[in-house]
Amino acid sequence: MVRVALLGLPSSHIIFMRCPDTAAPARGPALQQIAARLAELAVANRCGTVVASWEHDPHCDHLAAARIARRACRMTGARLLAYPVWGRILPPGQLIAQRAVRGFRLDIRRHLGCKRAAIMAHRSQYAGLIDDDPGGFQLAAGFIEQFLTGEEVFLETQP
Repeated sequence: MVRVALLGLPSSHIIFMRCPDTAAPARGPALQQIAARLAELAVANRCGTVVASWEHDPHCDHLAAARIARRACRMTGARLLAYPVWGRILPPGQLIAQRAVRGFRLDIRRHLGCKRAAIMAHRSQYAGLIDDDPGGFQLAAGFIEQFLTGEEVFLETQP
């Protein structure tokens, strides 16, 4: 919860859906259940926009989160925005079956220090803390810098 405080949010604003890493449901009743919970929270908090990872990010949890958000937005009529993470480094020329996408960039320069501190608090993602697994995950050098440019990228997608 400390990471959320780095962004100026109280921990009471965080609700976990209890999906283990690499096991978020991308289909079926479990997806429906989580989407219904997200829709319920969106309605209760009068959220008109849901923001989730991009459905074309090559990571199973990002795909699942995108599908959950899409389903919740269909239930509520909320706008759906997506943010690419791994999609920022797709190989050149990789084709994506996607309808025309409208995107925009949001200037976050005044919040960049907070964002950097929050990202750097996730040391397990980049600092080599996991040293007992030769195939263990670690972000490539320089990858984090792509997220510290002073702008956020959002794609408007259809629920």
